[in-house]
Amino acid sequence: MGVSHLVGVGNEAVTTSAAFLEAFVDDPAVKIIVANLEAIREPVRFFKAADAAVTFGKPVIILKGGRSEAGIKSIVTHTAALGGSPAAFAGAFRQHAIIQAFDLDELADLAMVLNRTPRFTGNRIGLFSLPGGGTGLVSDIAADHGFVVPDLEQSTVDRLRPILPEIASVKNPLDPTAGFGRDDAKLRAALTIFADDPNVDVLVFFPLASESEYALGLAQSLVDAAKEISKPVVCIWTAGRHLETGAWRLLHESGISLFTSTESCFRALEKVRWYSEVVKTLESPQSQDFGGPSIIRGTGLGSGTDGRALLTEVGIRFPKSQLARSTNEARSMVQTVGGIAALKISSSAIPHKTEAGGVRLGVDIEAAAGVFEEIINSAKAFNPSAVIDGVEVQEMIPNGVEMLLGVTSDDQLGPILTIGLGGILTEVLHDIAMRPVPISRIDAEALLSELQGCAVLGEFRGRQAIDREALIGAMLALSKFADLNRDRHPEIELNPIVVGAIGQGAVAVDLVMSMQ
Repeated sequence: MGVSHLVGVGNEAVTTSAAFLEAFVDDPAVKIIVANLEAIREPVRFFKAADAAVTFGKPVIILKGGRSEAGIKSIVTHTAALGGSPAAFAGAFRQHAIIQAFDLDELADLAMVLNRTPRFTGNRIGLFSLPGGGTGLVSDIAADHGFVVPDLEQSTVDRLRPILPEIASVKNPLDPTAGFGRDDAKLRAALTIFADDPNVDVLVFFPLASESEYALGLAQSLVDAAKEISKPVVCIWTAGRHLETGAWRLLHESGISLFTSTESCFRALEKVRWYSEVVKTLESPQSQDFGGPSIIRGTGLGSGTDGRALLTEVGIRFPKSQLARSTNEARSMVQTVGGIAALKISSSAIPHKTEAGGVRLGVDIEAAAGVFEEIINSAKAFNPSAVIDGVEVQEMIPNGVEMLLGVTSDDQLGPILTIGLGGILTEVLHDIAMRPVPISRIDAEALLSELQGCAVLGEFRGRQAIDREALIGAMLALSKFADLNRDRHPEIELNPIVVGAIGQGAVAVDLVMSMQ
């Protein structure tokens, strides 16, 4: 591949990576932008340039250092403790269609494929192998990266039969039997017909030949056939390095993507396919839908009731609740919220109430006084120095799926929105997804789909799907609030936010919040 510019950014004291990215996006000599970065010092400017790169059709590939958890700061919310910069940057890259590489080899592989093959969104591969003994392994590795090996159309089978030996099994993967590759004309024809099948999105040629002269002939046949194929063509050739001066050099010089490892091939193809899909979704109007109208700017430190009032104004729904400071008030308030309530300790020094024995559910009027005292005593035993405001008496919310929705402020990227499975399982499952704010509706949908437990959000064994629209509405509202208050470094955690069935909405039943 040709290199038009090579820049060592150093410590970016004067000119930052964002400035170079802007320049490369505008430079007609640049087709692909590749970077190995430790930090992004001007994130707003950088990601704006990355968005422009999408518009100009220039893929951006980044190898970002510092992916370990060592740099994650420790703060009071689960949200920040679960995330931190590595996850935040990964989310930011996905948000702006930046392809993230995880080592230098992958960085080069991605640049090669993006430089040499047309974009594709399909996941169906046509596997043409000489011989066919390794096709099972290749198919398995392809499946690991989201690819399938579909059946051929009957019309394709009919076109291939006259060309292939009688003993060959005409199917996908295709093994035309040993020695077939020595007939250059038939090999070219078979490759072209096979790739032309409507069920094939990408042609993968897998020769195992190691004899130099024979290998060179196979490479030439592939090069000639590729000129007649409009789909992506890649070659996996795992023979020895002695092919570098012959077959491999021919493939490199002809512009065909060559891999010497099956795993690296499909790892790269998976990310290139992802990039093509993301670019397509960014053309949707939903990518510019960031929620409702402009919202108020918070005016004070938000925690408990104060924070709840601020977030209620932006569209976050909370249950009815009151703060009880005595047993009599607790009894009266339980009756006010419907006769059955959730009682929770209220203290800024005890953000995780369950750990302190500070939560009781399903409390009726008769039990309210006793439970009030139990919660107070348990909280004092847990943290004797804590200032206790009282006990919050909250209406009971119907059962639903418990989610975590929060915001933490990253040193480089600013406020980061986090979504995950919530409740007491948050720290156990660590099933979260993150994006810098503001997020669009497309981002919100992507965040939910990235959760490993996303299946529990849909219909399951007779249970209705969650009110996805209500959850996305809460995500967009919190995103806009955090974006508007980014200079105050918001830290917000709604855990859990209980999402009911379709039409039942999403209700945040607990809040930890602070702003500078």
